[in-house]
Amino acid sequence: MPVSWQVSGGHAPYTLVIDHEAAGKGGDYGGASGVAMVGCADASGGTWFDPYVGRVYAVDPQVDSGWKTVRAVVTDANGDTAEATVDFYVILQLGSTGDILRRGETYRVRGFLMTAPDGYDVRIGGGQERECTENDPDPRCGDTVNGYGLMGVDAGIALYQEDGALHSRWPDSDRADRALGVNANPITKAVDAMIDSLGKLPRPRGD
Repeated sequence: MPVSWQVSGGHAPYTLVIDHEAAGKGGDYGGASGVAMVGCADASGGTWFDPYVGRVYAVDPQVDSGWKTVRAVVTDANGDTAEATVDFYVILQLGSTGDILRRGETYRVRGFLMTAPDGYDVRIGGGQERECTENDPDPRCGDTVNGYGLMGVDAGIALYQEDGALHSRWPDSDRADRALGVNANPITKAVDAMIDSLGKLPRPRGD
């Protein structure tokens, strides 16, 4: 992702360290303004730029949805420093059966946005084509439906694969109330939250 900088004050020349890196593909970071390309993975374990292979991570890079803070430190000719930070949200794209959405994080799943509820991770299930019966009243019979289940409980939603529209949920609220009593409420709320999140951007940081 491109991150631009502009330095004022102090005494040139300036050198910079941006997201733990002092250089990028174009060479050392320096000057009063410029653009750095930062990675979406966690860089806290240390990174550097190799002119032949590009960015190298000191530890296996962890890439997942979530907030990332990019920190920049500028040093002037006298050794004085200043720093600034910017936050952005990394959205990981998923779509394979068995992929897991971590609780509270937003993903792009088969082209559409979905946020896992705060209390549960979500596992992507396999697709199933809905067969059409003779004179079937359902205009979407024949479309493939995918399941997205809350991990640890038998609950979730099914979405049309083509556009992410809601097909169904399980269990419905009445069934949950009858089967689980007082324990049904958090599960029902979790399923509701997952449905409400469809197509929506991540929540603001701290919300």
